[in-house]
Amino acid sequence: MPPKTKDRGMKSGAQKKKKNTGAALQRNEARQAKASEEQLKQRLQGLKAELDEARREGKAIYTEMSLRCQKLQEKLDTRSSQLEKELSGLKEELEICQREAKAAREEAERALDERDGTLAQLRTHIADMEAKYEEVLHEKNLKKPPVRKASSLPRAVSPSSHLPTARGLNLDVYRAAWTSS
Repeated sequence: MPPKTKDRGMKSGAQKKKKNTGAALQRNEARQAKASEEQLKQRLQGLKAELDEARREGKAIYTEMSLRCQKLQEKLDTRSSQLEKELSGLKEELEICQREAKAAREEAERALDERDGTLAQLRTHIADMEAKYEEVLHEKNLKKPPVRKASSLPRAVSPSSHLPTARGLNLDVYRAAWTSS
């Protein structure tokens, strides 16, 4: 049998190699883990920076949109107020125009009523005059004036002017004839 010490020595050298390789692997893995950790930390810092920038941009956009919204609301309120004032003015103007139109209509109706009354009075007066004239004619016809020749009629009166008109008898012809006799 070989000496035990030699075999053991070999064993222990092989084990040392295994231990050395295990330790090196562990160190290598530790270095890789540290490197990965550093990369992740840097990546995390980069993402945090991006997130902060996105938040700042979001706040800036929100602020700008809020200001725009506020300005638009102010414009809308101003325009609404202007339109309400304009509407109020137009309503007043409409009321005035309606009152004026009503007054003009009433005045026109009064004028028409007055005209109708005047026309009725004039018609009554004309009818009275015609009746009186017919009465006078009737009385004169009873006395029977002398018949005159056409040449003896006044020059202003033509022979056809003594004919009755569409409204009645021609008064001028009879008046001229009776006043000259």
